[in-house]
Amino acid sequence: MTAMRIRKILVALTGADSDSATAETACTVGGLFAARVEGLFARPRPEDAIAFVGEGMSSAVVGEIVEAAAKETKARADKAGAAFAAACKAHGYTIGEAGGSGTAAWSEVEGLTDVVIAEHGRLADLVVLGHPGGDEPDRTSIAVEGALFDSGTPVLLAGPKAAAEPSSSVVIAWDGSARAAAAVRGALPFLKRAKSVLILSIGNVDEIVPSPADLVDYLALHDIHATTSTMKADGAAGERIVEGAAAEGATLLVMGAYGHSRLREMVLGGATRSVLDKAGLPVLMAH
Repeated sequence: MTAMRIRKILVALTGADSDSATAETACTVGGLFAARVEGLFARPRPEDAIAFVGEGMSSAVVGEIVEAAAKETKARADKAGAAFAAACKAHGYTIGEAGGSGTAAWSEVEGLTDVVIAEHGRLADLVVLGHPGGDEPDRTSIAVEGALFDSGTPVLLAGPKAAAEPSSSVVIAWDGSARAAAAVRGALPFLKRAKSVLILSIGNVDEIVPSPADLVDYLALHDIHATTSTMKADGAAGERIVEGAAAEGATLLVMGAYGHSRLREMVLGGATRSVLDKAGLPVLMAH
């Protein structure tokens, strides 16, 4: 059987200090798969800042707030674009070329961050984002949640530093869920390249359906050799997953993304948030 090939990567940048590592990761992965890399900056409308302004402010003050928001957005867009341009140059990508493998493009789209990223991510094979947290947790969390819960596309969260070969040693956090299975399918191109693949489960594996052994058989159909390991459920699941990945020396963690509804929006669940807060390596997720 042939695994899906990565032909188009969307990397969403926010103007954060972590943009350089995120863009580097996207271009590194793009080079591994000869994929097109498209950089994206979601440009908030200046007038949206009015929604956060308290009542009773004069029109002059409101105008100043909108103007300041516009200046900040421009500065962020310029910073994000510069990070993308530098990464493309370092990896031999020329921005502005026509569509096709090995090409790159940059765009700035006005709208809400999560909505813009979700909409543009739906026609990509992989969305690359910075880890939620870091220097700007609110901005990155909004981007991650939009991509994970509303794009239908696997999401690769870059580590603090760009890895030369993120798929060298892969750990799969397996609990038998549809989310974990979706993450595995999205990770098949990486798993095909991996030197080692470990299926990590927490707790009683007899209660996991499909079992880790079933996943081993499934991956074998794709000519991927995997081994299994089980950790005791004697702590928070997210922390145990991070510990297991670190013990294995993993360069990539694959796991399903959990969330719950709040005010009709999806937000990251506790175990997922715990992994993202503590993992110092790229994490490939799907929901």
